[in-house]
Amino acid sequence: MNKIKSLSKWVVIIVLLAMPVVTLAVLPTPTNPIPNNGGIDPSLDTVQQYIETIAGFLITVSLVIAVIMIVIAGIMWMFARGDDEAVKKAKMTLKNGVIGAFIVLAVGLILRLLTNLVQGNFGF
Repeated sequence: MNKIKSLSKWVVIIVLLAMPVVTLAVLPTPTNPIPNNGGIDPSLDTVQQYIETIAGFLITVSLVIAVIMIVIAGIMWMFARGDDEAVKKAKMTLKNGVIGAFIVLAVGLILRLLTNLVQGNFGF
């Protein structure tokens, strides 16, 4: 039983370390968000592109962190083995991970909506 417990801990650690690699493997090849413009002041469109690139990156990273928190909460719940305090802690971690994911998605939606309203594009 002790070997299985030790092996399962290593498997969990390896899966958690490999998760960002697998998750980020589907992203397109990143481009340089700040091109060399020869010292010319950037236009409003360029600034908007910078902001959209940075916001997209932060939203992606935040969602990956939220998913990792949800997975950790599930693992905590599995290893609780009926301990009420550990189950309560796992439930709180799960709740916080889900709330964090919803907040990040809502921020992304609000940013897209504001961008479309400012540009005059009312369609998504």
